[in-house]
Amino acid sequence: MNEEAKAANSKLMSEQEAHERYRANYLTEMDGIALYRSLAVLEAAGVVRRHHDPSGLIRFELSEWLSGHHHHLLCADCGVVEDVELDDVSERTLSNLARRFGRRAGYEVAGHGLEIVGVCRDCIPA
Repeated sequence: MNEEAKAANSKLMSEQEAHERYRANYLTEMDGIALYRSLAVLEAAGVVRRHHDPSGLIRFELSEWLSGHHHHLLCADCGVVEDVELDDVSERTLSNLARRFGRRAGYEVAGHGLEIVGVCRDCIPA
């Protein structure tokens, strides 16, 4: 997958956004139940991951093995989600913290993700 296609397909999408993208790309309708079942199959196969935004909306994105490891900035006002890649030092620091917190709770940590919730530059009052 080239970088442009990867960037376009790695964005978090709700079921409604996926339905709209399908309709725009294929110029046909897809039954909502069929879309839900397809997302469930893709999630079970490890192709997509489920995320919950601050409002409780469920969004999906390609799994890390397809899109690369990254984190998210979420706008609490408009709902926009931006992907963030940390520099190597910050990523190692976050990985070490995740393992330390996991050990304290008796977990064997398999991975981590960071979602920072705030207000995006477009929503900050001038």
